[in-house]
Amino acid sequence: MLLAGCAKNNVTILNSGTNEWSQIQLNGGGQQFKIDGLKGGDSKGFSFKSKKEDGGVITGNLDGKEIKSEIGYFTPNIGNNIKIILDDQGGIEIKNLPVK
Repeated sequence: MLLAGCAKNNVTILNSGTNEWSQIQLNGGGQQFKIDGLKGGDSKGFSFKSKKEDGGVITGNLDGKEIKSEIGYFTPNIGNNIKIILDDQGGIEIKNLPVK
């Protein structure tokens, strides 16, 4: 039996560099999450249920430059397990991991 709207999304944002990323915003599944800053080596996780179907986007600032990347697609019926890795060159790597 599939229960609509019960799938959970797990998203972890990791700063793999040494420079601080600031004003990080994650949008996806009708939800919005903000992180004021993420220092080198730090990470922050979010667990949420999608309110609607849509594509995910992450934005953040590194050394005063805004950087943006699409991160996937969210739907209420299917969960995601995503790791987002930020680096010192402004790179954003998206890893889709198996859903737990």
